[in-house]
Amino acid sequence: METFDAIHKTATIIIAGCSLYVSFYIFRQNKNNQANDKQKDRNIQSLKVLVLDHSLKFLYTFFEDLNLELQKLKAPDLDDEKKANIVDKVSDKFIEVRMKFVDMLLAVDDKLYNEILSKMDNFQSHISNSAFDGGINLFNSTKYDELISVKYNVFKTEIIKSLFAYKG
Repeated sequence: METFDAIHKTATIIIAGCSLYVSFYIFRQNKNNQANDKQKDRNIQSLKVLVLDHSLKFLYTFFEDLNLELQKLKAPDLDDEKKANIVDKVSDKFIEVRMKFVDMLLAVDDKLYNEILSKMDNFQSHISNSAFDGGINLFNSTKYDELISVKYNVFKTEIIKSLFAYKG
């Protein structure tokens, strides 16, 4: 009977020790998760307050202005000088939106900033390449839609999707 009592007491102590360890482990995990969630909430709030509330209008203005400039590539009588002027104006629009909107993302998140900047750089390169490719006639509405209009819509959607998919 004494042996059984000793085994019972030892088992009770081991079970209590395991319960204490599991409780401490769960407490620590919850504390870490809550700290991570709070940081994510702060990052999302920073994006909203610092960038979206004050600068989102510049992004939408950029999209409208860019679309107007891209429409000029449809003209049938474009020589290289006129194309260069259009591409320069498009470049100016990209510089302007970078200064007024994209650079603000650095205050919130480097990864988001780099993602948006990369998408903008890729689309700007695509415009330049398409405008100066001698084998492409952008005044042909089918070609324009295929190479500029569709790509513009995808670009615009991806930028907005990246902003609103941001989780901190």
